[in-house]
Amino acid sequence: MAPSGRKSAGKPAKVAKKTTTDAAEKTKKKKPTRSYKTYIHRLMKKGSHGNKITTKGMVIVNSFVTDLFERLAAEASRLNAHAGTKTLSSAAVIAAVKLQLPSEMAKQALTQGAKAVGQYTKTMAAQQKSSGKKKSGKKASK
Repeated sequence: MAPSGRKSAGKPAKVAKKTTTDAAEKTKKKKPTRSYKTYIHRLMKKGSHGNKITTKGMVIVNSFVTDLFERLAAEASRLNAHAGTKTLSSAAVIAAVKLQLPSEMAKQALTQGAKAVGQYTKTMAAQQKSSGKKKSGKKASK
């Protein structure tokens, strides 16, 4: 028999359907990477008189800070695991700094860290105090 112009009445041809995973893969965003570049720029501006840093230098300093952070976090985590606690304590962070950095650098880092925590605490107390006055003023007017 000669083939007719009709298509077979059997099963229709399968059409590839787009799944939700295909659509999700196309719109999937890249995970942001942690960068300390803005903080390094602030320190450069604050500490020196108009000194600049090259892009290559910034990449090097950023990788140094990232590596140091990762080493300190890993050491503090190991100390916590050794102590059998789940919560990271300030004592574990202090011990990690003392173990990872040379003695004079560790002393300087701990001094600056304590100073920064003190300033933060003072600022937060002042903000709470000022917000407390506003709330008490509203209560008194009612």
